[in-house]
Amino acid sequence: MDLKNKLASSEGAYRSAVATFLKNEKDYNNLTVKAKINGKIADLDLKLYQKVEKEQPLFKIVDNDNLRILSGVSSQDIVGLKTGAVANIYVENALKPIQGSLYEINPIANPSTRKFEVKIKMENKDCKYKQGMFARVVLYTGKKEGILVPKKAVIIEELYSYIFVVDKENVESEKDGEKETKEMLVAKKIKVNLGISDGENCEVISSDLKKSNRIVVAGQYSLNDGDYIKEEN
Repeated sequence: MDLKNKLASSEGAYRSAVATFLKNEKDYNNLTVKAKINGKIADLDLKLYQKVEKEQPLFKIVDNDNLRILSGVSSQDIVGLKTGAVANIYVENALKPIQGSLYEINPIANPSTRKFEVKIKMENKDCKYKQGMFARVVLYTGKKEGILVPKKAVIIEELYSYIFVVDKENVESEKDGEKETKEMLVAKKIKVNLGISDGENCEVISSDLKKSNRIVVAGQYSLNDGDYIKEEN
């Protein structure tokens, strides 16, 4: 009976010793932190034997070979956008774009901006570009039928968007006792909704618009609906 008790006691001491060993081994291994990615150390500002707070970030590992770009897409532009879409990226006044690809789309809009966050990856093998730089992104969303006008043709009044189209009107006048009819150009003001944009042009949506309409692109801020205008080359 004594041997059985001694065996049970030894087994208990053995399990306790194993548990202590495993805990000490884990604590020792935790002294060495291994990053999950290759890269360079950044934001390291420590001195030898300096005390640090628990869970305080000590530094960052930066992988500049593969950069990630975060951008916001409006509800109008998000329709039809899919992962894998080609993105042209213009970084910090770069004249030529770098090609990237869309790999993640947040299905929920940001409550403050009402835009959907998308993530785009780009290669940066020569490490020319750094994290924290700003970039302009042009995403290919596929073909869409619509009417595009220069952005400068759109005027904003009381949060609504308008453009002026060129219309024609026959105006009667009397000269030397004779009546004559003259065709005049008239500026017609149309309220529009804005759609997609390529940077210089934007889509305008209105049931009053036709593809054959000519658009006023200069002097429109001084026009009123129905004003007579003169076409200049």
